[in-house]
Amino acid sequence: MSDRLSISDFMGHVDPLFRVIRETGETVELRLIEAKPLRLHNAPPAAGEREPFSLIFRGPFQVGLPQQIHSLKHEAFGELTLFLVPLGAEGDPEGTHYQAVFN
Repeated sequence: MSDRLSISDFMGHVDPLFRVIRETGETVELRLIEAKPLRLHNAPPAAGEREPFSLIFRGPFQVGLPQQIHSLKHEAFGELTLFLVPLGAEGDPEGTHYQAVFN
């Protein structure tokens, strides 16, 4: 499913929780805090190509997720498999940031 998603799919879902189910069965909640386009140039994407975009999630400081593919669950999307990269706190006192990039 993630190959068909676009930034517009996520724009109405900034702030809700996504749940990561770890191999241990533990659930980690991530909040989507940003969805933004990744424009490498001013030209629009070619026909049939998705405009690149980035999602930033915030998770708890206490639980660090490794850089890898994670399974996330959300009411609107069902289950998504996303490659998440930990970015650290990025100056955010509320938690650790994780990024997923869609090309």
